Amino acid sequence: ELRYRLLPYYNQLGWEAWRTGIPHLRPLFLEFPGDERLLPVYDQVMLGSALMLCPVTRPRARQRKVIFPAGTWYDFWTDEKIEGGREVTVYAPVDRLPLFVRGGSILPMGAVMQFIPDEHRFEEMELHFYPPFDGSTTWIDADPRTRAYSKGGYAETRISCKTDEKFIDVTIEKPAENTGLVPSNRTLQLVFHGSAPEQMVRINQRKDAWGEYDRSSGRMTVRFSMAAILKSAG
Repeated sequence: ELRYRLLPYYNQLGWEAWRTGIPHLRPLFLEFPGDERLLPVYDQVMLGSALMLCPVTRPRARQRKVIFPAGTWYDFWTDEKIEGGREVTVYAPVDRLPLFVRGGSILPMGAVMQFIPDEHRFEEMELHFYPPFDGSTTWIDADPRTRAYSKGGYAETRISCKTDEKFIDVTIEKPAENTGLVPSNRTLQLVFHGSAPEQMVRINQRKDAWGEYDRSSGRMTVRFSMAAILKSAG
């Protein structure tokens, strides 16, 4: 189920691989070339630039040591914050892969699916933002049934985020070309992990997005439709 939920992220990584040749799975030193400590690490791997996978390879082990690159990291399952640049022993239950999100990432996710239809267009999406909320990403839409994308038949939607003590500002730009490839009925759910309860979320400088703060998890969730972006000018 997690693999299917990460399908939007895999889609994003596929585009990156097509354009640059950088693979989905990457050794740590490829993402952090200045850290010589990571050169001999063979049992941790980056999935794209946002996720670090740390599989358990010893029988009956329920914990393992993880070398965290510099920066801030978050446990994917619990949102526990971990400062990088050191080695940490982490809990590894038999049913849960140690998985960590790089701070500052915008991680696209979707709903649980049992199969992928040929015409799948990512009509329901989640964007998970991890502190510090100061980053950007690009989402690409294309006709999944053809190879028109190889001749420019795709639409790029740039998403960026900045924050201060009062606001979390999200900018979702209207695609410059091929807007017909973007489903107008797409619903987006923005999830801000570790946000402050007093912060407000503005989308394209507007305050009318509906949000809900969960104090138990420390997450702010905002839902809206992509139709508003497609109808906007510029």
